[in-house]
Amino acid sequence: MRALVAAAVLSAAASASAGGGGRVPATNRIELRPGPYDDILVGTTFGLLVSHDGGTTWRYMCPAAAHYGGAYDPDYAYGMNGAIFATSFDGLAVMRDGCSFGPTPLLAKFASQVERGAQGELAVALSDPTASAIAVSSEDASFPQTTPIGVTTDYWQSLLVSPDGQRIYVSGYRGLEVTDSILLLESHDGGVSFAPMAGANLTTTASSTVILVAIDPLAPDRLYARVDDPTTSEYAFYRSDDAGAAWAPLTTLVDLAGPPSLLLRANGELVLGTRSHGMQSSVDHGATWEPLACPLHVACLAESASGEVWACTQNYDSIELPGDGYALMRSTDLATWSAVMQLHDIAGPVACPDGTLQHDRCESEWADLAPLLGPTSSSPACVVAPPDGPMMVDAIGSEAPVHGDNGGCCSADGGRGNAFAILVVLLAQARRRRNHKV
Repeated sequence: MRALVAAAVLSAAASASAGGGGRVPATNRIELRPGPYDDILVGTTFGLLVSHDGGTTWRYMCPAAAHYGGAYDPDYAYGMNGAIFATSFDGLAVMRDGCSFGPTPLLAKFASQVERGAQGELAVALSDPTASAIAVSSEDASFPQTTPIGVTTDYWQSLLVSPDGQRIYVSGYRGLEVTDSILLLESHDGGVSFAPMAGANLTTTASSTVILVAIDPLAPDRLYARVDDPTTSEYAFYRSDDAGAAWAPLTTLVDLAGPPSLLLRANGELVLGTRSHGMQSSVDHGATWEPLACPLHVACLAESASGEVWACTQNYDSIELPGDGYALMRSTDLATWSAVMQLHDIAGPVACPDGTLQHDRCESEWADLAPLLGPTSSSPACVVAPPDGPMMVDAIGSEAPVHGDNGGCCSADGGRGNAFAILVVLLAQARRRRNHKV
């Protein structure tokens, strides 16, 4: 039986120390402020990075500033006015001044997912022992509308909002004594009411979870989902053209390094990024896939308003995988990638007044963390050896290798970092020193 994630989060909240829980320093989420702005936030395994100049300069906020810790990764959403919303151990939090995450009316409830609609509305999935619900609000975060959608053993893992704000889709699971059941719900009235999706043709096992990954902005009935099976490290992608009533299988892969990322671009193209099996794209809604020339090791993908694709990439070499030399990269054509940031490029902590958690906790934590992030050695970025054998299996079972040695698909050379095992040891030592400071 799959352990309830909500219970694990509450346990982590009770015991979490500052820092990234002993994990390798890595980027895992990108949020771009909507509109003609240069504000970017990047989630990492060791805190939050923010840039206000399009990625030229980066500053650090530690987990304590956003009210979380350990190995937990918050969900983030940019408001239209620049506010940053984040799930935290203290409920949904919001930062409006660039320094402090403060409470919202959902403070007392654990919010597992937060999503912004194109009109600025916020939808929040509550997975709390006292509430299983979807809350909807304008950007003032007053949350006048909260719709119960389940029982208190439900945990919501993904949330999508259509551009008009009327379609809201949510997936999760219900923890039972013997087994767990997958939950798929939809709303066609802006979250006032929800109904179960039929979910026909989704192939799952007792350990599977279903993650809703994209909604077509031009066809809000078209959804894309990923079915994860942690026992086999298999990830299967599906598409529904009828709001989740029925699903068609697209692509399946096995990746021991972690879940793949699927990006639906504004032009309708799909981009699939994996941590160890390269990248692919599709221009026919996932019916067929073509390998991309640059086999980056991708943990997340996002697209800017100008059409640039941004990727969380692997800054350091690890025991399993070579590094890309950068923690963030971007591309206008998916063929050549430009370096954005190495982790040792972080300029320092966000400067905030005395009395804020960012000042009182994060500045001292940064002093311990910064020496562990670089500088890196010099070797070509994102040049890797071809994988052994086929990696992708499409819906009808044909196989194809996804990449070989890209031999210079990057527009800039960068360094691969120190071996990640050394970093884990050093981070753990720094955290122990920090936890003994009183």
